[in-house]
Amino acid sequence: MFRYLLILMLLILVSCKESEKIKTKKIAISKKIVKKEDKKIVKEEEILIDLRDEKEIELIDIKNSNELLDRLEENNLFVIDGKKIPQFYLKSFPKDLKKTDVKMKKKIFFHSLIPMAIFVSDNIKKERNFLLNIINKYPNLKRVEGASLDDLSEDERETILSLAKKYRSKNILELKKRIDILPISLLLSQSAMESAWGGSRFARLGNNLFGIWAKKDGSEKSIPAKYKKRGIKRVRIKAYNSLLESVEDYCYKINTVKSYNYLRKLRTKTKNSIRLAKGLRNYSERKMAYVKDIQKLIKRNRLYKYDNIEFEWKK
Repeated sequence: MFRYLLILMLLILVSCKESEKIKTKKIAISKKIVKKEDKKIVKEEEILIDLRDEKEIELIDIKNSNELLDRLEENNLFVIDGKKIPQFYLKSFPKDLKKTDVKMKKKIFFHSLIPMAIFVSDNIKKERNFLLNIINKYPNLKRVEGASLDDLSEDERETILSLAKKYRSKNILELKKRIDILPISLLLSQSAMESAWGGSRFARLGNNLFGIWAKKDGSEKSIPAKYKKRGIKRVRIKAYNSLLESVEDYCYKINTVKSYNYLRKLRTKTKNSIRLAKGLRNYSERKMAYVKDIQKLIKRNRLYKYDNIEFEWKK
């Protein structure tokens, strides 16, 4: 009898230890994910692992336009007639895209970019949701600095400071303006305009879809422009490792650069891409002529039909 009780106690002890190990492991993984992705927002009350965030993004290498067309068909992206699409992250557009039939090139270009636009928007939404939760929880919080953060938890304080640094503002109301999404239709129209439907030299050599310049200090990978204006040093266009990086940087610049203050102000009242395009008058030297071209491109291609598309998440 004593021997039986001893064995039973040992089994219970081992079970408890295993349970504690599993519990410890889960907590450790959760903390690791939060720390590793310090710009990814996690609700304070539930530091849980989102399986979608754990998966590494697979960037797809394509040799030519025919192969890309096949991959789009395989992933049900050649025809987009619903509100849910699968994830698909193209690393670079194939070099022969500019030689493709115009109608087909447009479809390939837009349908390849939409998943990346959704991915970037989803990440911004997470940041914005965190910020809105903080604003609702601490209505007297006006600035992200000093004693005003004393009431926040350690995780909240660390995250809000990270966002303030990333979006270059300590003013809560200004952060609310900056941390927000752009309509997919606006992103698609500008990328088509600036990259010649993915066929420009900068798109082919550096995945730059938006004509964004590199820093003058030479700290960023870049491609020199072929021509320069008289008396002006030759411009260098920023080079990216992938199309996704280009989309992320574009959204970040629209959300932070002073030249787009008016767009961010408009965005507090509307998400209509035709109206928001007016905020892009400083994007080009052509000013309002550029804005009108963007608006025409949106209307001609009915790009607003893509604005509410989301990812389909498989269980």
